[in-house]
Amino acid sequence: MSAISTQLTARLIRQYSHQPFQKDSSHYRLKACAMTGYLCSAFTLPFVPAYIASKRAERDGSYATR
Repeated sequence: MSAISTQLTARLIRQYSHQPFQKDSSHYRLKACAMTGYLCSAFTLPFVPAYIASKRAERDGSYATR
């Protein structure tokens, strides 16, 4: 029984490895763009409030007294 499953597994792996990589060309660029935007915003947005607060503090002069 194990010999049959080993042969079947080897044949499936061999067939899978010879198939060309098929990407979903219709929505691939849209999905890649959406994921890039999500990652950029996920890593950037947490720092925006602190940046705005520090710029505001520099403008009103309270930055030097902290």
